[in-house]
Amino acid sequence: MSNSLNKELKGKTVLLKKSHFRDDVTDLRFVCEDGFGVNAFTNGTSIYGYWVSDGKKDKVGGYDVESVVE
Repeated sequence: MSNSLNKELKGKTVLLKKSHFRDDVTDLRFVCEDGFGVNAFTNGTSIYGYWVSDGKKDKVGGYDVESVVE
């Protein structure tokens, strides 16, 4: 499984699991751009994108995804 939702996430904003990050990370919205983790049913889990809060590019794991932000 490429991400915990088993959905296509490319171009979507997701909410990441609070338990997977430090306490000082308060805005857990992340925009998914690329990586095997943005696709359903791939072997990799890396998701590349940027944080909504500051636009900083980063990489998270597909298992860090809690939900899609509508």
